[in-house]
Amino acid sequence: MTISDTDKIMQLTTHPLLSDGEIHVWHIDLDRPAGELSELLSEDETERANSMLRDQDKSRFIRVRGAMRSLLGEQIGVSGGELEFELGEHGKPFISQPESALQFNLTHCDDLALLAMSERVTVGVDLERISSRPSQLKIAERLFPQSVHDELANLPSSQQDTAFFHHWTEYEACAKCQGVGIFSSGKDKSGIQTIHFSPKPEWIACLACKMSGQDQIITLKHFKFMF
Repeated sequence: MTISDTDKIMQLTTHPLLSDGEIHVWHIDLDRPAGELSELLSEDETERANSMLRDQDKSRFIRVRGAMRSLLGEQIGVSGGELEFELGEHGKPFISQPESALQFNLTHCDDLALLAMSERVTVGVDLERISSRPSQLKIAERLFPQSVHDELANLPSSQQDTAFFHHWTEYEACAKCQGVGIFSSGKDKSGIQTIHFSPKPEWIACLACKMSGQDQIITLKHFKFMF
């Protein structure tokens, strides 16, 4: 499997449906008004939103859940409010009702979220703002292969942050693609392909995907959620 990244973020007033051999990544600005997206949330999601003390956290939660429901529902052909989700063993959600083969994964950080989806390719996505993280070499020693830790340790300090989050997002995305917890994920990435991209300056994201038994070019398309 080869991933072809269109790189450009398309801004559309309609939501294109997935074609065979495509992965769509939706970029969602969480500081835009939630508006009618709140009507798509389940009772549990609404209760969770209302329990949040900060208005910003509440608004961002409503927008990310509502946007996810809106986009996934359109792909399946139902209202996003009709979707029901269940969690896998390690917390990766999947659509339980109505039954669907649609694969998806969501990540969010601060004011930005990414939703990756595909009809046949298992996906995982992670997003981080590049910053200095205390004890990142100790974290790398615990999580990453020794070769990666040594690579980071030998870099100039001015390059360590970007390099650390390059590997961190890849590790998280692969774990989410496999449907396992990050600390229980092995170093085995066989069959998984990754691609890094920058959704905006000083941010880094990684998409991991896996398709079993097929050699195919997969097109990655980026869209901005405008609603």
